[in-house]
Amino acid sequence: MDLLFIVVVVLIVFYLLINIRGMGQKDYIPGLGPYKIMSVLSGSMSPTFNAGDVIVGKIINPHDLKQGDIITFRFENSLITHRVINGINKDGKLLFTTKGDNNNVEDLEPAGDEKIISKYLFRIPLIGFAIIFMKGTVGVASICFLIILSISINVYKGRNKKGKKYRF
Repeated sequence: MDLLFIVVVVLIVFYLLINIRGMGQKDYIPGLGPYKIMSVLSGSMSPTFNAGDVIVGKIINPHDLKQGDIITFRFENSLITHRVINGINKDGKLLFTTKGDNNNVEDLEPAGDEKIISKYLFRIPLIGFAIIFMKGTVGVASICFLIILSISINVYKGRNKKGKKYRF
């Protein structure tokens, strides 16, 4: 139980530190250094990854992209992660035609090099649902409750093992 408690607290602190840093910044995407962490909301890239997965991408130079790479880019007020079908250089600006693996047609507009966020590296299945939940009010309250409950259990166990009360 002690190891589980430590792991849970470390993960929660890690998550909070990543997100607190970006609070108040417009268009902030959580991450560490050049690595970006995002939740998948749709099945457009199934079976490569699915809704509820977390994907990790790395910021790269758009000139290093090639056909078949999976990229995350901005489109209007959303982030989209799709596969590069083709890339062209138009008047010194790179444009990438993209398509979701599970979609029948290419995306309507090409992704310009200035819109590229990251190149896909790997996924962590189903963790995204938990992250989305934790961002909400109920999720934050649940995390606080679990931390208080875990601390209370550990204090109670320590008190019973030693036969004396803790002083604060």
